Amino acid sequence: MAEKFHGLRVPEGPDMRELYNSQYRVIYAFKMSFKELTDLVNDICVADGWVVSSDERVDGAGTFAVSKDDVEVQVCLEDYPEPQIVALKYFLSTRASRKLPKPPPPAA
Repeated sequence: MAEKFHGLRVPEGPDMRELYNSQYRVIYAFKMSFKELTDLVNDICVADGWVVSSDERVDGAGTFAVSKDDVEVQVCLEDYPEPQIVALKYFLSTRASRKLPKPPPPAA
């Protein structure tokens, strides 16, 4: 079963690694080409009904925002210097993150 971040599916791929996870953002690394991951993310957004609300990508790299059901998620794709390693970051827009409950204070 595919993982989700506030309803947006995370693509499955070879040697996928979760590098960071919080209620506000997630970061994954994939061992695949930049184009392959870009195509997977675009296919997921279209198939699941996410609408691109802003796009700041240049040559496929950079950040774009998708929205669905009053949730807006920023998506960032970055090519790593190592061959065939690509980072995928999902994070909530500031508008969406204001609606989340605040985490409890740390235990004393």
